Amino acid sequence: MAAYAWAFGDGATSNQANPSHTYATAKTYTVTLKVTDNLGAISALASTSAVIATTALPPPASPTACTSSIPEHCNITAYTGPEVCVACHQNQARDMHGSVHYQQGGAFPNVTNIPSNFTAAGERPAKAAGDLVATGVNTYCGTHENSPRFTCAGCHVGNGRLPMAQSLFEQLAPASAAAQTQLANIDCLTCHQEVYKRFPDWTASGLGFSNFSLLNLAENSSGALVRSDGGAVLRTGFQGIPNLSVAGDFLFKPAGSDTLPATAPLTPMPLTTLAAAQNVHATTRKSCLSCHAGAGGADGAKRGDLSQEDVNPSVTHDLHMSSAGANLTCADCHTTPGVNGETHRMRGRGLDLRADDVAERFTCEAGGCHNNRPHGDFSNTQGASKDKHAMKVACQTCHIPAYAKAAVGTEIARDWQDPHPSDAACSGRGGWLPREDKGGLGSAALIPSYNWFDGTSEVVYLEESLAGVPTVPLDATIAAKFVGDFAAGDPAYVLGQPNGDVTSATAKLYPMKQHWGKLARNDANNSLVGHSTFEFFRTGSFCRAVALGLGDDPDATCVGTPGNLEMPVGTTAVPVFTYQTINHGVEPTANALGGDSAGCGSCHQALSGGPARLDMTALGYGLRTLPSVVVGSRVTALNGTLNTICTQCHDNESEDRDFNSVHSRHVQKEGKDCAACHNFARPERGLTLSRGDD
Repeated sequence: MAAYAWAFGDGATSNQANPSHTYATAKTYTVTLKVTDNLGAISALASTSAVIATTALPPPASPTACTSSIPEHCNITAYTGPEVCVACHQNQARDMHGSVHYQQGGAFPNVTNIPSNFTAAGERPAKAAGDLVATGVNTYCGTHENSPRFTCAGCHVGNGRLPMAQSLFEQLAPASAAAQTQLANIDCLTCHQEVYKRFPDWTASGLGFSNFSLLNLAENSSGALVRSDGGAVLRTGFQGIPNLSVAGDFLFKPAGSDTLPATAPLTPMPLTTLAAAQNVHATTRKSCLSCHAGAGGADGAKRGDLSQEDVNPSVTHDLHMSSAGANLTCADCHTTPGVNGETHRMRGRGLDLRADDVAERFTCEAGGCHNNRPHGDFSNTQGASKDKHAMKVACQTCHIPAYAKAAVGTEIARDWQDPHPSDAACSGRGGWLPREDKGGLGSAALIPSYNWFDGTSEVVYLEESLAGVPTVPLDATIAAKFVGDFAAGDPAYVLGQPNGDVTSATAKLYPMKQHWGKLARNDANNSLVGHSTFEFFRTGSFCRAVALGLGDDPDATCVGTPGNLEMPVGTTAVPVFTYQTINHGVEPTANALGGDSAGCGSCHQALSGGPARLDMTALGYGLRTLPSVVVGSRVTALNGTLNTICTQCHDNESEDRDFNSVHSRHVQKEGKDCAACHNFARPERGLTLSRGDD
């Protein structure tokens, strides 16, 4: 026989010749079998009944005493799902329901390109009928759209069901069954149990699983996936796709050590389900990082300043989170009351994200730990004043001199047209992954780029026209690695762009991670296509993934060979790029830029130390090209040369024109404003633009 197709009557299947199967519930099941011989002939469907009875077990050992530090939680004698938590924590659940964490979107007060008539923005924001929402698209995975629900649901605090839009939820009577059903979807253990794991409902009350095939793959003698064009590997039972209700929902079950079936492609929690519920706790670094460290699909991949190493980092890795430093949890910095005093709201937003729980910008100064003059050396004119620098230089710029400091590094580029087989893909089901170029691996670390940022940004959303989206030249190293016809300098669409420049009143210089990717453009409407990440994981074909994103039949559109550069007609593979703010990884003072080891030369090439890492001219610190604003200037037109600029006030001088001498004489001694020599002013420092004596 060439193939076997068993169905056990509870949603589980097998393709083995002599399988074994464990049922979760005692009852009678219909078991069926079809076989295919070596010539391709298929047998008739054979069936039998399997009567599963409860087996008498020996008397249980004495129950383990509840060890919870919260005595009331010892009253929990069985955990059936989030409704157990919600029964006592109604107010907290209601507050959580309106949060960005649960809604997967929200208000976007700090994103300037999304139209004001949109009700929400985010990764996959909940919406009511008729609402316009800005659905996220990024340089890593593209978008959540056009993939099965389970593909990206693992880290959502919902228990599987799609969240109800907050505007609709607020119309429900608080005690109604409909409201309680919605609240019962808030999985408190996701954040409040740091070893928590869950798996789509495998019990008889669940919706079951559908088989699916991994294409262009085969299993070698050790069971590992290898490329085999035209081949197929069938995934059945719990390795299949969770079935959805008519509403598009499914449910998770806690993957306790006493409940998760051995055949599930997941290692269970080290606790029983009951112990996990009884021993909940305030959020910890570990519970937050169980999701946030793995953003982008791997530890440390996305943000560059967060990884599992931050659970217990050294002081040089992160002074704030280190137990030998401030020992702060994520909640210590990020928790804040909502607009109406709600709990379960977070402050802070990476510039490449869209939604905010609260509108107020989260900075070091606004966080309540540091004021805006933390060094105690403020001077309007002294060049060495750190507090003067802090007016325009974010704390992170000096105090986070490197990122990707964890051994796992961080992803710097992703190419969906360069796939490879992976047993770890698709939550352990196996499949294909795109090429992901990493930086900062091992003991190495990466130097940030630096950009102005005023707390607002432009963040591209799905279906937005690319006509007004800024571009940057494709990096030569990235272009050489991208498969296909890409060259250094090609325009790459910027999906996350910080607002602000040297002239902005509220902007400061921030350290940034840069990430490059490749997505599909719909040439007809000049917008990005939300390709199906699941179809790519399943087949290795970017063409098929894009076809599904367009709503086309991939079989009719693509050959589907992994790595084939084909694209659906009317689409083009285009490079994309984003900036991402670096906010974690503060180091001891001695390691700061401008400190003992680096000196002022880290920023100012003319001063000692370094090497210099900022292009001051590109950041707007070049010499003045605009007309003179010096009161009583002897010249009006300036051309960016020092000779002409000097003659605004006095005859041209050729001596003592180095950086230190010029600033010491004109700023420190004479109090001249920056606009005398540069294209920007610093009125907040109370300096002068008078010509003075010749």
